Amino acid sequence: MFAQLDTKSVYSFMDSVVDLNSYVARAKELGYQALGLMDRDNLYAAYHFAQLASRNGLRPLIGMEANLFYEGRKIPFRLLAKNNQGYKNLMKLATELSSGQREFTAFSDYLNAIALILPSEDWEPGMTLGSEVFIGVRPEDAGKEFDYPVVPLHTVRYFENADRSTIQMLHAISQNVSLSEASICPMNQLLFSPQEMESAYSDIPEALNNLEQLVSDITYQFDTDLKLPRFNRDMPAVDQLRQLAQSGLESKKLTSAVYQERLDKELSIIHQMVFDDYFLIVWDLLRFGRSRGYYMGMGRGSAAGSLVAYVLDITGIDPVKNDLLSSVS
Repeated sequence: MFAQLDTKSVYSFMDSVVDLNSYVARAKELGYQALGLMDRDNLYAAYHFAQLASRNGLRPLIGMEANLFYEGRKIPFRLLAKNNQGYKNLMKLATELSSGQREFTAFSDYLNAIALILPSEDWEPGMTLGSEVFIGVRPEDAGKEFDYPVVPLHTVRYFENADRSTIQMLHAISQNVSLSEASICPMNQLLFSPQEMESAYSDIPEALNNLEQLVSDITYQFDTDLKLPRFNRDMPAVDQLRQLAQSGLESKKLTSAVYQERLDKELSIIHQMVFDDYFLIVWDLLRFGRSRGYYMGMGRGSAAGSLVAYVLDITGIDPVKNDLLSSVS
Protein backbone atom coordinates (compact mmCIF):
# COMPACT_ATOMS: atom_id res chain seq x y z
CA MET A 1 0.00 0.00 0.00
CA PHE A 2 1.38 3.40 -1.02
CA ALA A 3 2.26 5.82 1.81
CA GLN A 4 2.39 9.56 1.18
CA LEU A 5 5.58 10.95 2.74
CA ASP A 6 6.45 14.40 1.42
CA THR A 7 3.55 16.60 2.46
CA LYS A 8 4.02 20.24 3.43
CA SER A 9 1.46 21.67 5.82
CA VAL A 10 0.70 25.29 6.65
CA TYR A 11 3.61 24.98 9.10
CA SER A 12 5.86 25.24 6.04
CA PHE A 13 5.29 28.96 6.26
CA MET A 14 4.06 30.63 3.07
CA ASP A 15 4.55 27.43 1.06
CA SER A 16 1.43 25.31 1.57
CA VAL A 17 -2.32 25.55 2.17
CA VAL A 18 -2.65 22.05 3.66
CA ASP A 19 -4.10 22.14 7.19
CA LEU A 20 -3.73 19.07 9.37
CA ASN A 21 -7.43 18.33 9.92
CA SER A 22 -8.27 18.44 6.22
CA TYR A 23 -5.17 16.47 5.32
CA VAL A 24 -5.91 13.59 7.68
CA ALA A 25 -9.62 13.57 6.83
CA ARG A 26 -8.90 13.53 3.10
CA ALA A 27 -6.28 10.78 3.44
CA LYS A 28 -8.67 8.63 5.46
CA GLU A 29 -11.36 9.15 2.82
CA LEU A 30 -8.92 8.09 0.07
CA GLY A 31 -8.03 4.89 1.89
CA TYR A 32 -4.53 5.59 3.20
CA GLN A 33 -3.21 3.42 6.01
CA ALA A 34 0.06 5.27 6.67
CA LEU A 35 0.52 9.00 6.19
CA GLY A 36 3.54 11.27 6.37
CA LEU A 37 4.41 14.90 7.01
CA MET A 38 7.66 16.62 6.01
CA ASP A 39 7.49 20.33 6.71
CA ARG A 40 10.40 22.50 5.68
CA ASP A 41 13.08 22.95 8.37
CA ASN A 42 10.72 22.44 11.31
CA LEU A 43 8.71 19.92 13.32
CA TYR A 44 6.11 22.32 14.70
CA ALA A 45 3.19 20.20 13.47
CA ALA A 46 4.74 16.76 14.00
CA TYR A 47 3.28 15.81 17.39
CA HIS A 48 -0.19 17.20 16.64
CA PHE A 49 -0.18 15.46 13.27
CA ALA A 50 0.86 12.14 14.81
CA GLN A 51 -1.88 12.32 17.44
CA LEU A 52 -4.51 13.34 14.89
CA ALA A 53 -3.52 10.60 12.45
CA SER A 54 -3.57 7.94 15.17
CA ARG A 55 -7.01 9.00 16.36
CA ASN A 56 -8.23 8.54 12.82
CA GLY A 57 -6.78 5.06 12.42
CA LEU A 58 -3.80 6.14 10.31
CA ARG A 59 -0.19 5.31 11.08
CA PRO A 60 1.80 8.60 11.24
CA LEU A 61 5.15 8.95 9.51
CA ILE A 62 7.10 11.90 10.90
CA GLY A 63 9.68 13.56 8.72
CA MET A 64 11.17 16.89 7.77
CA GLU A 65 12.65 18.60 4.74
CA ALA A 66 16.06 20.01 5.61
CA ASN A 67 17.86 22.30 3.18
CA LEU A 68 21.53 21.46 3.72
CA PHE A 69 24.76 22.22 1.91
CA TYR A 70 26.52 19.18 0.49
CA GLU A 71 29.85 19.95 -1.17
CA GLY A 72 28.72 23.50 -1.81
CA ARG A 73 25.30 22.60 -3.22
CA LYS A 74 22.11 23.35 -1.33
CA ILE A 75 19.95 20.21 -1.35
CA PRO A 76 16.44 19.75 0.09
CA PHE A 77 17.00 16.43 1.85
CA ARG A 78 13.98 14.57 3.20
CA LEU A 79 14.46 12.93 6.59
CA LEU A 80 12.10 10.27 7.93
CA ALA A 81 12.13 9.22 11.59
CA LYS A 82 11.95 5.44 11.87
CA ASN A 83 11.22 5.30 15.61
CA ASN A 84 11.35 7.35 18.79
CA GLN A 85 15.12 7.73 18.61
CA GLY A 86 14.82 8.98 15.05
CA TYR A 87 12.19 11.50 16.14
CA LYS A 88 14.48 12.74 18.93
CA ASN A 89 17.31 13.10 16.43
CA LEU A 90 15.03 15.04 14.10
CA MET A 91 14.27 17.44 16.94
CA LYS A 92 17.99 17.94 17.57
CA LEU A 93 18.54 18.51 13.87
CA ALA A 94 15.68 21.02 13.71
CA THR A 95 17.22 22.91 16.64
CA GLU A 96 20.56 23.11 14.80
CA LEU A 97 18.78 24.37 11.68
CA SER A 98 17.07 27.11 13.67
CA SER A 99 20.52 28.13 14.94
CA GLY A 100 21.80 28.56 11.38
CA GLN A 101 23.72 25.31 10.89
CA ARG A 102 23.33 24.12 7.28
CA GLU A 103 26.36 21.93 6.51
CA PHE A 104 25.42 18.32 5.83
CA THR A 105 28.63 17.04 7.44
CA ALA A 106 27.64 18.65 10.75
CA PHE A 107 24.60 16.38 11.06
CA SER A 108 26.22 12.94 10.79
CA ASP A 109 25.63 12.27 14.50
CA TYR A 110 21.89 12.94 14.11
CA LEU A 111 21.14 10.49 11.29
CA ASN A 112 20.78 7.39 13.45
CA ALA A 113 17.29 5.84 13.09
CA ILE A 114 16.55 8.26 10.26
CA ALA A 115 16.01 7.36 6.61
CA LEU A 116 17.56 9.99 4.36
CA ILE A 117 15.84 10.59 1.03
CA LEU A 118 17.67 12.49 -1.69
CA PRO A 119 15.50 13.88 -4.52
CA SER A 120 16.53 12.32 -7.81
CA GLU A 121 17.16 15.71 -9.43
CA ASP A 122 19.84 16.43 -6.79
CA TRP A 123 21.58 13.05 -7.08
CA GLU A 124 25.04 12.71 -8.57
CA PRO A 125 27.06 9.50 -8.94
CA GLY A 126 29.46 8.81 -6.09
CA MET A 127 27.70 10.83 -3.38
CA THR A 128 28.54 9.51 0.11
CA LEU A 129 25.59 10.22 2.36
CA GLY A 130 25.35 7.51 5.02
CA SER A 131 24.05 4.03 5.68
CA GLU A 132 20.29 4.32 5.17
CA VAL A 133 19.86 6.43 2.06
CA PHE A 134 17.21 6.38 -0.65
CA ILE A 135 16.75 8.27 -3.88
CA GLY A 136 13.33 9.90 -4.07
CA VAL A 137 12.12 9.32 -7.62
CA ARG A 138 9.30 10.70 -9.77
CA PRO A 139 7.36 8.63 -12.31
CA GLU A 140 9.45 10.18 -15.10
CA ASP A 141 12.59 8.63 -13.57
CA ALA A 142 11.57 5.18 -14.82
CA GLY A 143 14.51 3.49 -16.47
CA LYS A 144 17.17 5.58 -14.73
CA GLU A 145 19.83 3.90 -12.61
CA PHE A 146 20.96 5.13 -9.21
CA ASP A 147 23.54 3.90 -6.72
CA TYR A 148 21.05 3.90 -3.82
CA PRO A 149 17.64 2.20 -3.46
CA VAL A 150 14.71 4.25 -4.75
CA VAL A 151 11.38 5.25 -3.16
CA PRO A 152 8.52 7.31 -4.58
CA LEU A 153 8.74 11.01 -3.73
CA HIS A 154 5.56 12.94 -4.45
CA THR A 155 5.17 16.39 -2.89
CA VAL A 156 1.79 17.62 -1.64
CA ARG A 157 1.16 21.32 -1.01
CA TYR A 158 -2.54 21.78 -1.78
CA PHE A 159 -5.76 19.88 -2.41
CA GLU A 160 -6.82 21.45 -5.73
CA ASN A 161 -4.77 22.84 -8.60
CA ALA A 162 -6.77 26.04 -8.24
CA ASP A 163 -4.92 26.57 -4.93
CA ARG A 164 -1.69 27.20 -6.84
CA SER A 165 -2.65 30.87 -7.24
CA THR A 166 -2.93 31.18 -3.46
CA ILE A 167 0.51 29.68 -2.98
CA GLN A 168 1.97 31.99 -5.62
CA MET A 169 0.54 34.92 -3.67
CA LEU A 170 2.12 33.55 -0.49
CA HIS A 171 5.43 33.24 -2.34
CA ALA A 172 5.17 36.85 -3.49
CA ILE A 173 4.68 37.98 0.11
CA SER A 174 7.51 35.85 1.49
CA GLN A 175 9.90 36.80 -1.32
CA ASN A 176 8.83 40.48 -1.21
CA VAL A 177 8.29 40.62 -4.97
CA SER A 178 5.36 41.31 -7.25
CA LEU A 179 2.93 38.49 -8.02
CA SER A 180 4.29 38.13 -11.54
CA GLU A 181 7.85 37.74 -10.20
CA ALA A 182 6.98 35.17 -7.52
CA SER A 183 7.99 31.54 -7.99
CA ILE A 184 5.17 29.44 -9.43
CA CYS A 185 4.05 26.32 -7.61
CA PRO A 186 4.21 23.20 -9.84
CA MET A 187 1.04 21.52 -11.06
CA ASN A 188 -0.51 18.42 -9.48
CA GLN A 189 1.08 18.63 -6.05
CA LEU A 190 -2.16 17.09 -4.85
CA LEU A 191 -3.04 14.28 -2.49
CA PHE A 192 -3.87 11.49 -4.92
CA SER A 193 -5.32 8.16 -3.82
CA PRO A 194 -2.94 5.26 -3.06
CA GLN A 195 -4.24 3.46 -6.15
CA GLU A 196 -3.50 6.46 -8.38
CA MET A 197 0.03 6.72 -6.98
CA GLU A 198 0.69 3.00 -7.41
CA SER A 199 -0.46 3.31 -11.01
CA ALA A 200 1.80 6.34 -11.56
CA TYR A 201 4.80 4.34 -10.30
CA SER A 202 3.90 1.09 -12.03
CA ASP A 203 7.03 1.34 -14.19
CA ILE A 204 9.23 1.57 -11.04
CA PRO A 205 7.87 -1.35 -8.96
CA GLU A 206 11.04 -1.54 -6.87
CA ALA A 207 10.30 1.98 -5.57
CA LEU A 208 6.90 0.86 -4.29
CA ASN A 209 8.40 -2.27 -2.72
CA ASN A 210 11.16 -0.28 -1.02
CA LEU A 211 8.63 2.22 0.31
CA GLU A 212 6.47 -0.54 1.78
CA GLN A 213 9.47 -2.11 3.50
CA LEU A 214 10.70 1.25 4.76
CA VAL A 215 7.47 2.31 6.46
CA SER A 216 6.19 -1.10 7.57
CA ASP A 217 7.83 -1.03 11.01
CA ILE A 218 7.71 2.70 11.73
CA THR A 219 5.98 3.46 15.03
CA TYR A 220 6.31 6.12 17.72
CA GLN A 221 5.48 6.03 21.42
CA PHE A 222 4.94 9.46 22.96
CA ASP A 223 5.40 9.93 26.69
CA THR A 224 2.98 12.71 27.63
CA ASP A 225 3.74 12.74 31.36
CA LEU A 226 4.85 16.14 32.65
CA LYS A 227 8.57 16.15 33.30
CA LEU A 228 10.37 19.12 34.82
CA PRO A 229 14.16 19.36 34.99
CA ARG A 230 15.93 18.59 38.26
CA PHE A 231 17.37 21.71 39.85
CA ASN A 232 19.91 20.06 42.13
CA ARG A 233 20.75 16.36 41.91
CA ASP A 234 22.61 16.49 45.23
CA MET A 235 19.61 17.53 47.33
CA PRO A 236 15.88 16.77 47.05
CA ALA A 237 14.04 19.77 45.65
CA VAL A 238 11.37 19.61 48.37
CA ASP A 239 14.04 19.96 51.08
CA GLN A 240 15.97 22.72 49.34
CA LEU A 241 12.82 24.72 48.61
CA ARG A 242 11.67 24.48 52.23
CA GLN A 243 15.13 25.48 53.43
CA LEU A 244 15.26 28.55 51.19
CA ALA A 245 11.66 29.53 51.92
CA GLN A 246 12.12 29.19 55.68
CA SER A 247 15.33 31.23 55.50
CA GLY A 248 13.54 33.92 53.48
CA LEU A 249 10.69 34.04 55.99
CA GLU A 250 13.13 34.57 58.84
CA SER A 251 15.22 37.16 56.97
CA LYS A 252 12.07 39.19 56.34
CA LYS A 253 11.22 38.84 60.07
CA LEU A 254 7.80 37.35 59.32
CA THR A 255 7.51 35.48 62.59
CA SER A 256 3.77 35.36 63.31
CA ALA A 257 1.94 32.03 63.15
CA VAL A 258 -0.20 33.07 60.18
CA TYR A 259 2.90 33.33 58.00
CA GLN A 260 4.26 29.94 59.07
CA GLU A 261 0.92 28.22 58.54
CA ARG A 262 0.50 29.73 55.09
CA LEU A 263 4.08 28.86 54.11
CA ASP A 264 3.64 25.24 55.23
CA LYS A 265 0.37 24.95 53.31
CA GLU A 266 1.82 26.41 50.11
CA LEU A 267 4.94 24.24 50.27
CA SER A 268 2.77 21.15 50.74
CA ILE A 269 0.66 22.01 47.69
CA ILE A 270 3.73 22.86 45.59
CA HIS A 271 5.20 19.46 46.43
CA GLN A 272 1.94 17.66 45.62
CA MET A 273 1.99 19.36 42.19
CA VAL A 274 5.66 18.32 41.71
CA PHE A 275 6.55 21.99 41.23
CA ASP A 276 9.43 22.15 43.75
CA ASP A 277 12.08 22.21 41.02
CA TYR A 278 10.07 24.77 39.05
CA PHE A 279 10.09 27.26 41.94
CA LEU A 280 13.80 26.69 42.49
CA ILE A 281 14.58 27.29 38.81
CA VAL A 282 12.59 30.54 38.75
CA TRP A 283 14.24 31.63 42.01
CA ASP A 284 17.70 30.96 40.56
CA LEU A 285 16.99 32.83 37.32
CA LEU A 286 15.85 35.93 39.18
CA ARG A 287 18.71 35.67 41.66
CA PHE A 288 21.20 35.54 38.77
CA GLY A 289 19.53 38.45 36.95
CA ARG A 290 19.62 40.70 39.98
CA SER A 291 23.26 39.77 40.65
CA ARG A 292 24.05 41.14 37.18
CA GLY A 293 22.10 44.32 37.71
CA TYR A 294 19.12 43.42 35.51
CA TYR A 295 15.83 45.04 36.42
CA MET A 296 13.32 42.54 37.77
CA GLY A 297 9.67 43.39 38.32
CA MET A 298 7.63 42.81 41.44
CA GLY A 299 5.71 39.90 39.93
CA ARG A 300 2.58 39.65 37.84
CA GLY A 301 -0.77 37.95 37.85
CA SER A 302 -1.65 35.36 40.47
CA ALA A 303 2.01 34.84 41.41
CA ALA A 304 1.72 37.92 43.63
CA GLY A 305 -0.56 35.88 45.91
CA SER A 306 2.11 33.31 46.77
CA LEU A 307 3.96 33.65 50.05
CA VAL A 308 6.62 31.18 48.87
CA ALA A 309 7.27 33.42 45.85
CA TYR A 310 7.53 36.45 48.15
CA VAL A 311 9.99 34.96 50.66
CA LEU A 312 12.13 33.71 47.74
CA ASP A 313 12.14 37.26 46.29
CA ILE A 314 10.46 36.04 43.14
CA THR A 315 7.80 38.67 43.85
CA GLY A 316 7.99 41.82 45.93
CA ILE A 317 4.57 41.98 47.55
CA ASP A 318 3.67 40.54 50.94
CA PRO A 319 0.44 38.61 50.20
CA VAL A 320 -0.51 38.24 53.87
CA LYS A 321 -0.08 41.92 54.72
CA ASN A 322 -1.99 42.93 51.59
CA ASP A 323 -4.68 40.29 52.07
CA LEU A 324 -4.11 38.60 48.72
CA LEU A 325 -5.58 35.21 47.91
CA SER A 326 -2.97 32.50 47.69
CA SER A 327 -2.19 31.51 44.12
CA VAL A 328 -1.01 28.13 45.43
CA SER A 329 -4.20 26.49 46.64
